[in-house]
Amino acid sequence: MKKAKYLSKLPVIVGHRGYPKVARENTLESFLAALKAGAEMVEIDARITSDNVLVAYHDETLPNGRKIRETGSGEILSYGIEEVEKLIKSLPQESNIMLDVKDEVCWMDVAQLVKDHGLSERVIIVGNPNAVVKISKEIDVLSAPSFELLNWRESLRRTIEAGCDAVNDHYLAFDEEVLKEAKRLNLLFVTYTVNEMEEIVKLLRAGVDFIVTDEVEMAVRIKNHFFGMKTT
Repeated sequence: MKKAKYLSKLPVIVGHRGYPKVARENTLESFLAALKAGAEMVEIDARITSDNVLVAYHDETLPNGRKIRETGSGEILSYGIEEVEKLIKSLPQESNIMLDVKDEVCWMDVAQLVKDHGLSERVIIVGNPNAVVKISKEIDVLSAPSFELLNWRESLRRTIEAGCDAVNDHYLAFDEEVLKEAKRLNLLFVTYTVNEMEEIVKLLRAGVDFIVTDEVEMAVRIKNHFFGMKTT
């Protein structure tokens, strides 16, 4: 298993694009709110503009229909969308980050960002499988490709095939036997986006390592109840 400071905090509660119940997703305000609420990690979406600036935005297109990849950073930032690098520099120094790489085309920029800011032990790379694999071969960082299959067994097979560190699939495809098999293979497990109390309880009891959620405070309370520890 590769080194990562957050591994001592497993299971990790991840603020999904920050804390969108409190502030607009993928903004500094949202990420700080998630950390304040007790999340051990925040998820930041990463896309790249036509002039090669990484921006924190989930969708492929802007509300006006223009693609992020075909639009300059000046226009994109004018909509209140934030630069990934500036967000990372503005977060508390030891913050843990789940970087969700949305486009294969930006893998080199993400790898360089991680290297430039010494993030390898504070980040896990998720998202586009081709991008994640390329980044994991370029730098020593934990990786969890998002195949988006809603099939934990097939996601496990593909994760092994890709040589990555963590299985990453939707919680609705829960399969306890697959989770146990992943553990036997020394693989971590990421699941998303878990907002129901009963599901969070089930996944924590089963041994999922990363729970991505919009319900940060509730998830933190549940984790503290089961593990008897503070998460801040």
